[in-house]
Amino acid sequence: MEPAPPTAPSSTPVDPHPRISLLEIAGYCGIAAGLFGTFAALAGTGGETRTTVLVASLALAAVFLFAGALIGVDAPERLARLRSVCWFASVVAFAIFLGVAIEPSDRGGFALVTGLAALDGLLLWTLSPRTLQQLAFFTFAIVTIAILIAFPDLRFAFGSPDASGAGLVLWLGGAVWFALGFLGFVRPPRSAMVIGMVVGLQGLSLLGQESPEVAAVLILASSALCLYLGGSRADRAVTGVAVVGLLIGTFAVLAALEVEGTGPGVITLFVGVVLLGVGVWTARTTGPGPRAAFGPLSSPFGRPEAAAAPSPVLPPQVPPPPPEEPDR
Repeated sequence: MEPAPPTAPSSTPVDPHPRISLLEIAGYCGIAAGLFGTFAALAGTGGETRTTVLVASLALAAVFLFAGALIGVDAPERLARLRSVCWFASVVAFAIFLGVAIEPSDRGGFALVTGLAALDGLLLWTLSPRTLQQLAFFTFAIVTIAILIAFPDLRFAFGSPDASGAGLVLWLGGAVWFALGFLGFVRPPRSAMVIGMVVGLQGLSLLGQESPEVAAVLILASSALCLYLGGSRADRAVTGVAVVGLLIGTFAVLAALEVEGTGPGVITLFVGVVLLGVGVWTARTTGPGPRAAFGPLSSPFGRPEAAAAPSPVLPPQVPPPPPEEPDR
């Protein structure tokens, strides 16, 4: 048998960690210094002239857009994150430019500003399907929908607006965005689920200003559903946000029920202990075999022990062919 040919070296490029770290530090510090310098220059020149703000915001949008484009498409992950930050800042600066240029005074004007900013975010999201680009598009898009549906009259500058409509829009919009992420129709899907949950909880908090009982029940039910769906995917980010929602929803329900005094407090405490006991007992009896209550003592300091390398799997030995018999 001929010996096996030598294995070709891996073609995966080595990540130049020190160089990328320096580039990241320089890039993020440059973003912060550029923004601070722009605000300082605006403050030094009066900063209130419309033309100055227009030029500064448009220049920032163009600079951040160009900087992200220069980083390139196939950059390493950490530099792609820097590109994503630059393009997110570009969308925000462009939205500021639109607000100053259009000077909205009614529902149509505000919706035009946020709608154009959403289109800008959508364009950059199609070029770079990352979390910040998705966040920029969805934020401006859901705000546009809320303006068009929930605020038929934006003349609430001198009074408290009715936030129920906006709360329902945010809750339903967040639910739809969560569903799109769960079904894998948007990228990244995990970001869509987390963003949808956060926006939905924000909408329910607005709804709670008018209908605290309904909002509390919806927070509890929505968080329970998201915890179940996130658990089916073993997604820690989704289930973590859902746990926070469950805690907030439970407190909100108890607050809506106006649990006060010794008697109601003791009853609530008893119910809480029973529910916790059921959860602990179920966790104890779920899984293979009995489990120890406490593991062995081990120092939390120091480096973790290296896992033993698996033994190599040898190919099966093929027996040699039998010797040929001589011709007779």
